[in-house]
Parts: sequence; structure tokens; C-alpha cells
Amino acid sequence: MSDQPLALTVEQGLHAEQDLLAAVCRGERESGVLFWRPTDHALVMPRRMSRLANFETAQNWRSPVGRYCCVKPAVSRSRSRMPP
Repeated sequence: MSDQPLALTVEQGLHAEQDLLAAVCRGERESGVLFWRPTDHALVMPRRMSRLANFETAQNWRSPVGRYCCVKPAVSRSRSRMPP
């Protein structure tokens, strides 16, 4: 294991998080941890924030270097095996 966080694009990092959570939920792993840092710029927030004023403006915002916007779906407690 590396002592440095993985350098991933935001899309790759979020997919890696989903894959790790899925492996835990399937019982393939008891637990897991993933440290990563984005190599690109991003706006990542919970889906519930998409109802806020000006969300669409923020989601569509672009700069010359590019931006990626992702709304993370809520994880149900039963899927994540978290205690109630």
C-alpha cells in the first residue's frame, strides 16, 4: 500500500469509491479505505443540494481549464451496512 493518496480524475475517484463500497456490501471485503486526490477540478455534492437556488448555474459553470460536476446519490443505510 502506498503512503501517498492516489492521483485520480474526479470521475475515476468517485467510481473507485463506488467499487469499494459495492465490494463491502457484497461481503467480499469486511471494510476498506481509499485515499485519493483529484487531478482535475470538480464540484461534487449530495443530490439533495440540487434543489438549492442557483444549483443549475453552478452545475453548468465552466472555465477554460474545464470543470466536472457530479451529484452523488444518497447511500441507503441498508446498502452501506451502517447501523441505524
